[in-house]
Amino acid sequence: MKRIALCIVFLCFFRVLCAQEIELSGGYGYGSWKQFSHNFGGTLGYDLFLKPRHRIGVSFSFGVSTVPYNDTYISLATGRAVNRAKVTPYNSHAALRVSYTWSMVNKPRFKLNFGPEIGLNSFWIRETADGAANGNTPGGKVTFEGSKMNRWGSGLLIEAELKQVIQKNTALFFSILPEITGYEISGQKGSNSPATIGWLNLNVGIRYSLSHPKKR
Repeated sequence: MKRIALCIVFLCFFRVLCAQEIELSGGYGYGSWKQFSHNFGGTLGYDLFLKPRHRIGVSFSFGVSTVPYNDTYISLATGRAVNRAKVTPYNSHAALRVSYTWSMVNKPRFKLNFGPEIGLNSFWIRETADGAANGNTPGGKVTFEGSKMNRWGSGLLIEAELKQVIQKNTALFFSILPEITGYEISGQKGSNSPATIGWLNLNVGIRYSLSHPKKR
């Protein structure tokens, strides 16, 4: 109990010394795998400033991919892509990320942040394939479900922030996050799923400082 109490006291003391902020954003992610090629969602985050230019952030994001796509294969006879089925997805992706950023530019009204991030990702697949829609299968529709949990990823966060929007403690930001996440276990056979998925995530959001603006 004493150790727990000391940890709580230390965290509270550390919290008072450091500036903090919370953020909420919406965004779009383009994935290199067609199952997640168009991902729309939102992010909730918490930031802690170690110094005015150095920040640690923790965020949770969730997105869904519902844009239909064609399941294709390469014909051995012609060498051309053939549409096998029309797929309607409802696939989702969640990520818990930790980032460390440094302010390359830190002006009274503008900041440019840059730094690495790592994350733990989970994927849920639910798709309905309709071969009849492409004239290949006279039968009905087939639904597939699956999931991949706790896949590591890493990326590079680039962010522009316009401070003191609406009020002094509020900022508007735009971020770009190129990222690579694991999906299929390396060396696993019998699967068409990729070992990794590349992403380009774009987010626009609002950030609220819990501390005085001068500490940021």
